Amino acid sequence: MHDEAAHEQAKRLGGLGTLLTLARFKSVARGIDALSSLVMMLEEIAVDMGPFLSVMTFVIVVSTFAFTMVSSAGADNGYADLHGSLFVAYSLSLGDFEQDTYTDNGLMTVVFVYFTLFVNVILFNVLIAIISDTFERVMETAGHRVLAQKADLLLSMQKIMRKAERGRTDWFPAWLHVAERVTEGQDAEGGWKGKLDAFKAAVKTEVGAVQAEVGAIQANQAEMKAEMKANQAEMKANQAKMEAGIAELKSMLQSQLTQQLVEATDVVVDEA
Repeated sequence: MHDEAAHEQAKRLGGLGTLLTLARFKSVARGIDALSSLVMMLEEIAVDMGPFLSVMTFVIVVSTFAFTMVSSAGADNGYADLHGSLFVAYSLSLGDFEQDTYTDNGLMTVVFVYFTLFVNVILFNVLIAIISDTFERVMETAGHRVLAQKADLLLSMQKIMRKAERGRTDWFPAWLHVAERVTEGQDAEGGWKGKLDAFKAAVKTEVGAVQAEVGAIQANQAEMKAEMKANQAEMKANQAKMEAGIAELKSMLQSQLTQQLVEATDVVVDEA
């Protein structure tokens, strides 16, 4: 009997130990290009899900108490004890439920509708939005962060190396060559960095095109202003010439009229 209990205890501890291998897998996956960014993204999602999981847990616990209190007495629906009630409520959040359980009375149906709308529709859509936002943020800097994780893995491996291994010049050369990426929107191997970075690049391109077009329009406006000023100056010069010509013509006409009057006066005096 004691051996059986010890065996069951060992099996349970073994199950928990199996889950701990995920942490070891994470450490190894940092050095694999295909897995490094994925593992990093899952870590970031787990961190960003913290507040959401707090709200989700609170809603499930509160709803569990609500289901337990409005459930009909003696009904065999899983809400008889706290452990079973929490499990049934959690299963309901995943869409696993029996219809008869929640049509037992009107209040159970009301709480069921509230729970499914709030949890299965609203909260899970919020979760999708959180994951999408985290995905975009991680992929925007994935190339640099993957290289940083590789460097961290190399440092971890270096710590467990023997002195003779650390002295190998082919592993630890005297010079380290670093290449910087200059193309935006891609990592060192040309991989996609995410929609946000591409959107930024597209916006920059469009802004540059618009600024160039605005500059061309402004240059055309300046040219038109200069041409208008030149035309105005020319018109003023022509107007001045016309006014000078009119003044000269008036002077000539006045001189001729005066001379004619003088001649006419002389004729009249001679006749008299």
